[in-house]
Amino acid sequence: MKLNYFSSSTVPSRTANSVHVVKMAEALALTGAKVTLLARIRTADEIKAARDPYEFYGVDQVFSMTRIPWQRRSIFSAVTYALRGLAQILRDRPDLVVSRNMLGSWLASFAGFAVIHEAHSPEHLEGKAKNFLLRTWTATVFSDSGPS
Repeated sequence: MKLNYFSSSTVPSRTANSVHVVKMAEALALTGAKVTLLARIRTADEIKAARDPYEFYGVDQVFSMTRIPWQRRSIFSAVTYALRGLAQILRDRPDLVVSRNMLGSWLASFAGFAVIHEAHSPEHLEGKAKNFLLRTWTATVFSDSGPS
């Protein structure tokens, strides 16, 4: 099985969410899946200066990693990041997308991919945009016809 794990985490980072997604990517790969982790990197300079992320987290290099530039916390950056992630998903054509990125989950499902969205908070309480995505995505996911 070919799987893309679409995170909103910056890698490398010492935050709990970045440790979680890297360890999950490793665990999924150890089950036999061909895993590509999609993760944020803040600038091109950080990509050049960063330690090897596999060494940084102490994981085996059993999955691949695509790091997508992300500049700052804004709606424009969030949308750009999600679209870049979707472009990578379209290139990879995975059997399954596991995602911690709500917009990424929504876009991938509308592009026809099977998606598991991993939420760590009540998405519908996080503002109008996420509430819209959740309502429209849920309507598509649970309909008989699936994504259009």
